[in-house]
Amino acid sequence: MVIDAIMSWVPALRDSAVGRLLDRLIDPYLDIFRKGPIQALTESTGLDFSFLIGLFLLYFVQEHVLDWISNILLRIFV
Repeated sequence: MVIDAIMSWVPALRDSAVGRLLDRLIDPYLDIFRKGPIQALTESTGLDFSFLIGLFLLYFVQEHVLDWISNILLRIFV
């Protein structure tokens, strides 16, 4: 996601094969956050906050949810 964000600043990189591949992988995930109030905020400010929300959610899942699930599974099977 970070590489895609950096590539978005350089149109030539965004139009490359790697840029198009990253777009196809990342845009469906970010499109989830580009709806509703975030869309209104983006239209009024011109800034796309979907990247920050998506990155925060991935971090939260990685740090907290997966740890919580692994603790539950360890208690069940050990």
